[in-house]
Amino acid sequence: MKRILIFLSLFLPVLGFSSYGITQTVSNNNGTGATTLVMTVASTASGDLLTLPIAYTGVTNSISSVIDNKGNTWNARDPQSLSPDLGVMYDSPNATAGVTTVTVTFANSCVASAIFREYTGVGNAIDKHVSANGTSAAPSSGATATTTSANELVLGWYAGIATGGTPTAGAGFGNLTTNGAVAQVSAIEDLNQTGMATQTATFTITSAKWICGVATYALSPPASIGGLAILGVGLVLDDPEDRLRLGA
Repeated sequence: MKRILIFLSLFLPVLGFSSYGITQTVSNNNGTGATTLVMTVASTASGDLLTLPIAYTGVTNSISSVIDNKGNTWNARDPQSLSPDLGVMYDSPNATAGVTTVTVTFANSCVASAIFREYTGVGNAIDKHVSANGTSAAPSSGATATTTSANELVLGWYAGIATGGTPTAGAGFGNLTTNGAVAQVSAIEDLNQTGMATQTATFTITSAKWICGVATYALSPPASIGGLAILGVGLVLDDPEDRLRLGA
């Protein structure tokens, strides 16, 4: 009697690990004041995350619209007001390619400062976000709820008056960009988290009024970049006559 043992094919995907990248960072302010602030940027890529923290003056003021030349949707995240300043972060996840201008329109003329940043390798939606305001030398957004994914982009933003000085990045954060107008300062920083956790953005300034927020975005899913295939056939002989015929 003979038994046939067949090893079925086995495909083991090899996964690539996604990480975010900063494609560009552009800052601008509107000088001594205006009803608009225009960001002129290099043409963006399809599917990227676009972010825009904005600091502006006038406690009764508001942002009427944020639009770009490709018609993407811009979402306001955690607006805060602390007289005489206001701060908010706008984002446009999974944006259409070809954005070259972003225009912010205010209800009233004001001094404003903003930083545009384009990220690649980030998922299509925001995960957790929170913001706070206060008066001290240690701006803090407060903690988010626990993130949904183990690996996320964590983006911290800051808005404050010029007397607070130039902000420095909080612990663990990097890629700090600051931009100051006559009376306003905006800043953005980020890190790549590992492990599900609550997230808090911090900055260091000279003691002054501040607005601070944090937002997290899941990184794009890893892609399969190859695999390992195994295929084999084995023959097991139990009959002595079969062994003799095959010289076993």
